[in-house]
Amino acid sequence: MRNKMMGRFTVLTLGLSMLGAPVCSGSVIAAENAATQSEAGKDGIAGAAQAQALTQEELAAVKETTVFQDETSATGYSVKFCFTDPDFGTDKEAQRVRLYGEWGFSDPMHSTIWTGEYVSPWEWQDGYKLWFGTHTAPYYDMERGEDGCWSLVVPLPAGGYKYRFYIGGDVDADVNDVKGCYMSYDQNNVPYLSPVEKDPYTLSAHAYFTSYIYVPWDPEKQANTDRVDEQCPRDDGQTGTVFYEKATIAEGDFAGKESVYGVYLPYGYEKNADEEYRILVMVHGGGESEPSWFNSGLVEILDNMIAEGRMEPTIVVTPSMNDFDRTDGQNMRHDYDRVSLDNFIADQILPYMEENYHVSSDKEMHAIGGCSNGGIQTWVAYFNHNEDYKYYIVQSGAEPAQSLCDIDYTREDLRDDVVMIGVSLYDNAGWNLERPVIEKAYIPVYNMAKANLPFEIINEIQYGHGYPGWKIELVRFFDDYLWKTDAREMDVPEITPLPSVTYSDTLSGEQLYQAALLYREKGDFKTALTFMHEALARGCDNALVEMAAWYFCGKAPLAEGEDNIETATHLMDLATERGNAMAAYYWGLIYSDCSIPGLGQKVEEGHFEVDIDKAIEYYELSIELGYQKAYKFLGNMYYNGDYGVEQDKAKAVEYYAAGAEAGDFTCTHLYADCLYNGDGIEQDGAKAMELYQWLVDVKAHNKNDYSWAAYMLGNIYTEGTYVEQDTQKAQEYYGLAAELGNKDAMQVLGIEPETKAE
Repeated sequence: MRNKMMGRFTVLTLGLSMLGAPVCSGSVIAAENAATQSEAGKDGIAGAAQAQALTQEELAAVKETTVFQDETSATGYSVKFCFTDPDFGTDKEAQRVRLYGEWGFSDPMHSTIWTGEYVSPWEWQDGYKLWFGTHTAPYYDMERGEDGCWSLVVPLPAGGYKYRFYIGGDVDADVNDVKGCYMSYDQNNVPYLSPVEKDPYTLSAHAYFTSYIYVPWDPEKQANTDRVDEQCPRDDGQTGTVFYEKATIAEGDFAGKESVYGVYLPYGYEKNADEEYRILVMVHGGGESEPSWFNSGLVEILDNMIAEGRMEPTIVVTPSMNDFDRTDGQNMRHDYDRVSLDNFIADQILPYMEENYHVSSDKEMHAIGGCSNGGIQTWVAYFNHNEDYKYYIVQSGAEPAQSLCDIDYTREDLRDDVVMIGVSLYDNAGWNLERPVIEKAYIPVYNMAKANLPFEIINEIQYGHGYPGWKIELVRFFDDYLWKTDAREMDVPEITPLPSVTYSDTLSGEQLYQAALLYREKGDFKTALTFMHEALARGCDNALVEMAAWYFCGKAPLAEGEDNIETATHLMDLATERGNAMAAYYWGLIYSDCSIPGLGQKVEEGHFEVDIDKAIEYYELSIELGYQKAYKFLGNMYYNGDYGVEQDKAKAVEYYAAGAEAGDFTCTHLYADCLYNGDGIEQDGAKAMELYQWLVDVKAHNKNDYSWAAYMLGNIYTEGTYVEQDTQKAQEYYGLAAELGNKDAMQVLGIEPETKAE
């Protein structure tokens, strides 16, 4: 299986950031050492370490977080995350340590903007994207070593990732329940630490306890994955310096309060240089803080692009929105005093930087940008302090302040500014917003277009709401626009309004498809259908399948003379002809028992006859096109003799085995059961054990598969048939299975299952 470690590996040392200077990971951590990483594709940005081969035993001896080439990983690389318990051997010794990282993958076939089937790093496939950034990434339990070093090996695709450790808490709690834990960054991978002191037990302060790691790109295994060389730490010493400044807020409701902001000085900075420096203000999002951009890969991007001559040497400052939060950080929705923060940046930070750091006072040399809430803050600067900035970078700046809707967009002072807007394709831009980002983010955009104000927009980046997508957008903006473009050279995109919505012609079909699904969830099929038709016109074939399902069940409003079933059939046939895997699978469901995909209904009698042979053909076609769910369906059909087919367990096992090879958790579970019991295949308990162990090791996101595998391992260690009998291990696996809700394991342990109240 993918995560099994065997053979030899290539190790890459981890680039560390120690108070402004990236350094090497090794037995001695020294600030003067240069950061080292793999060159992404052998010809990428400078910053490559000479990799060394490790045996499995040598990898087991690694005690610091390390990136290594892993031939068993689907990505070609894995990371061994390590946390050394400082209280090891004392009565405060950690009983549980969890890893949290910036990962949570999916693809358009399994997820929408708001909901989805997320896969773990162990299930990643080439082309999967980070869906919701950091907000939905799961936690993983780490394994304790005899020397107090906790570790976990995680396969990851290319990119820079934030991660941190959660220590302690309830040892019996769900893995994602971290109440009572304290947070820690990686002590061997120190982030750009802010002087602001935060309580590690206050979970909302997570941004202060986050480390950063870069994973390289593999040209063979990640051919459909974004190559992000700019996020790799450099190893040649051409790295900038990060530190923090303090200022007392002079005006507004927060006057007298001390505010901390970060400062990045580019490599080679000279206070008495012949030319004055450019300055970029980057504002973090809600729930983040002044070190967030620096600890998310911005420093590496700046270092690389400046060193390569792709970007002018630029000083960057990162103010803290938290110092202007009326909720004092107690409410995740936040209530920022945006006007006071805007004034603080323009009237205090900029003048101070001009006076003390050789920054130009020329508007042409000033830029401001931000993500999420920081994107909204950038809109505020655009309209309120237009005299201070030439360039604006708005990333996921949805739900702008109401005052922005009343702005006079015909103002002449707005006409010469360069506005860059980024909205990732699967960006929900918030947890409880009534509308998706593609509506809220375009309120000012629509008004700008009507006023003939130029701007550039990027909205095809296939990521969720988080730094992974924002960093890719930044590289594009830095390469093509920042300090390079004049507003009069930019186009004014044409904006077309739809019912109750305005959206840009630059929106992709997939983005409109996601919006349509949201309206479907609200029961507004009329608006949803309008979006679906536009999505289809822009190349999104999944729109054909979804609309067909609506027509099949009579949900879609009919045009005069239009027939539900005829229209649905035409749409499904067209999608299948275009090679849409979902359409082929849905035809299989319809011909199996007339089920309407995704809506829990059946096609009215008389329109379709069950035809299992035709259904099987469609299921096989969906497999060829990459739809994994069909493996399990066909396997179960032959195993049980469902839908009138002759029972054939050997054929069922073939489908389970193929699904397991493709990485499907449930197929792996079912294949292991067949091997263990000799059901439809020659009995092979050792192979079954390996599969069960894999499901436990990867913490299969389907709890039934995970808990069953743990229960079966308990049985195997109890019986001692395929492995040396070990009652202690058996109890541990039974305990894990019971914790996950497996009733058989509860019965073994004498635990009464909880009963739901009437």
